[in-house]
Amino acid sequence: MTVKAYEETGKIHADVKAIHAGLECGLFSEYRKGIQIISIGPTITGCHSKAETLYKDTIGPTIDVILYNLKHISEINGR
Repeated sequence: MTVKAYEETGKIHADVKAIHAGLECGLFSEYRKGIQIISIGPTITGCHSKAETLYKDTIGPTIDVILYNLKHISEINGR
């Protein structure tokens, strides 16, 4: 659904990939087996360095995707 949210809001492209930064997702999945978890956020480069940069123009579109998901959450698994 999140890729659809990116497509529907049309402001930024969804770059789907598995990366190391999803640590919290693994922790949450231990408490509820079978849960579908994603990690999304604005564009950040140079994480954990003096050159870390947050691209503020990606914050609003990320919020739009989160709000879209919340509005359509009942569509997950046909609920």
